[in-house]
Amino acid sequence: MTTSLVFLPSPLLGPSVWRPVAQILAGQGWHTTVGEVPSPLATGDDVFGAFRAALPLDRDLVLVPHSNAGAYVPELSMIAPVVATLFVDAVLPPLRGQMPLAPPALLGLLRNRMGDDGLLPPWTAWWDESDVGALFCNPSSRAAVEREQHTS
Repeated sequence: MTTSLVFLPSPLLGPSVWRPVAQILAGQGWHTTVGEVPSPLATGDDVFGAFRAALPLDRDLVLVPHSNAGAYVPELSMIAPVVATLFVDAVLPPLRGQMPLAPPALLGLLRNRMGDDGLLPPWTAWWDESDVGALFCNPSSRAAVEREQHTS
């Protein structure tokens, strides 16, 4: 059976964070898929449904989640032929039960970033520009990621 790499973006971002990686690996002969994130972002069930829809079920899968997409790995592994997972700066799901969306230290930072409407700004506005700017290889890749960001 052929193996497919399935890239799962953070639910707060979008597929543009993974497309360049998937394209490079596809050019080297890998079968790749990039999961979508629903827009507008609604519920965790909506994210799970979008990730589930992206899974090619006719081949073995290696899931590659980023950030909170890691929380979806156990449930996705129950419905698809997942043979491995590579967590990339991703949360590790608990062995059982629920988990918080953010650890206590991050919650403190996020509370300071919350607007008067109770929502957080898009992800790239959470961090200092010196940290965020270094994540992108060029302005067009940053623009693509920023277009797909969600407020939360």
